[in-house]
Amino acid sequence: MKVVHISFSSTGGAGGAAAYLVERQRLSGINASLVSTTSDDLLAIWRQHPATFLSGLVDYFAVRKSESRTLFTLFRATPRQSTSLSPDLVHLHWTPGILDSPAIEALLQSGTPVVSTLHDFWPLTGGCHFLQGCAKFTSSCEECPQARGVFHSRVERAHRNKARLLSHPNHHLIAPSRWMYDLAVAHPSVSPSRLHHIPNLIDLGAFAQPRQPGVPPSTTPLKLGFAAAQINEPRKGLGLLVETCVALRSQGLDIELITAGSGRQRERHPWWHHSGSLQSKSELVEFYSQCDLLVVPSFEDNAPTVLIEAGLSGIPVVAPGNSGAPEFIKHGWSGFICDSADDLRATLALAHQQRELLPTFGERLQQSLQDALNEDRIMSQFLALYERCVAHGAGSGLS
Repeated sequence: MKVVHISFSSTGGAGGAAAYLVERQRLSGINASLVSTTSDDLLAIWRQHPATFLSGLVDYFAVRKSESRTLFTLFRATPRQSTSLSPDLVHLHWTPGILDSPAIEALLQSGTPVVSTLHDFWPLTGGCHFLQGCAKFTSSCEECPQARGVFHSRVERAHRNKARLLSHPNHHLIAPSRWMYDLAVAHPSVSPSRLHHIPNLIDLGAFAQPRQPGVPPSTTPLKLGFAAAQINEPRKGLGLLVETCVALRSQGLDIELITAGSGRQRERHPWWHHSGSLQSKSELVEFYSQCDLLVVPSFEDNAPTVLIEAGLSGIPVVAPGNSGAPEFIKHGWSGFICDSADDLRATLALAHQQRELLPTFGERLQQSLQDALNEDRIMSQFLALYERCVAHGAGSGLS
């Protein structure tokens, strides 16, 4: 079977998941390949693909309202790609800037089965990547709260075009988390029979390192970790975490914050240590080993990669309930779930009070993740879905 995976970048959350899936599928005998525009991000392509770069800036600075905390993609141009791939199946990951809606429709109309992984909500909406509490994607995306008014008609048109793709009987969707599945199935063009819950494949062995025995000494600061590809992306919530640390330290709690990712510290505190961008899995493992507790303060996330990586490293995690985190974390047993800024402050205070339990929480989370993300089982799920899609082909009457 020849499978072509398509993602704007070959790195990051979606791109990294796609690249590792391709690697493992090749080893299992599937003729898999990855087509991408870049191995970095939008800023890296301004010379090679200036139209894509400039249109991406239009989305970010003109279309998106300044108060929006997340990415919005409406006009990002698509570089010309080779159409001579002739795959048995196309697996889409993060497509803005590499494959537009007409190209996806052409694939479907040609009889090529298409599988789309919902790494975020963009395939379901008129342009936003995360909902920020909005449910308009289940109807028409009219008067989009994240886009400026002059673009509302274009957003609605994009939503209609995507709805047509979603309803095609040869188009199957994958939700990496139950949280994403439950939200996606509310879309009127998404058929439950073509929506599947399959976790992202991750290299379990790269992070499953045994922790040193012992508990964090009460005489040393509690080290909170935060990691993101870009630490200053508003949706990731670093600003909230820093504010929370300031408040807790004012109450006398001995807390330090260690962060990793591209971007600079916007505030300087003697208890905040930023290590910059990490370039390898070994550097990530070393970073997680320094943390007593990892915090994911984004309050809207699919299946946070940093949660999984830290958990596999034996580090307990604080993560939001409005995300895929509750699928892996049992509150007060293998980590903590919080639902608001006040809840985050109370949760971190509780973790500081119960710090002797944190290594045990980490061991439990590590075991839970190893069970939930079993590679053989996930690979079997992908293969079964691919075989089903190829066997039925176009015009099969699936709905």
